Amino acid sequence: MLTATGRQDQRLTLPWGPVESALRTSLPEDYKRMCEAFGYGTFSGAYYLTSIGAEESGDILSDWQVYLRSVPEPGSEGADTSQYAPYPIYRPGREGLIPWGGGEAGDEMFWLADSNPPHSWPTLVRNSDFGPGEWSRFDMPVSEFMGRALLDPDFGFFGLAEAVPTPFFTPED
Repeated sequence: MLTATGRQDQRLTLPWGPVESALRTSLPEDYKRMCEAFGYGTFSGAYYLTSIGAEESGDILSDWQVYLRSVPEPGSEGADTSQYAPYPIYRPGREGLIPWGGGEAGDEMFWLADSNPPHSWPTLVRNSDFGPGEWSRFDMPVSEFMGRALLDPDFGFFGLAEAVPTPFFTPED
């Protein structure tokens, strides 16, 4: 992806320990590597990865905590009608959604974290145009999802290759 976007590897050293400690799980290595290589910013003016220390929305731990506060827990009032149903937001020790990215068009990207190794967690994506319970599932790591979204003209609804034939990355300060 660095080559495709014309970027140099930033080789950032990010403090993953406190984030993974708060989540009580490791995060997928390919995701961490992308955050360290690119820093926080937007791919092709459309998609971003959450990271560490990003302002406002974009910090993975802050974003996860916002979801925890705003989305009803399973079994509580409103949980069945939540726009995230049938999936709960991740809570340590339980299966659930951990946000890893988003899009300018209202896309929300999550892992469905469970007891399996983090590299095997599927990516679940919803768009603001989707109704409650409507999801797209991708059984691939973040790096493959982002690579295909940027480069594969046959990637479907979330593909950008036709609209943005030369992918780019814009860092956010």
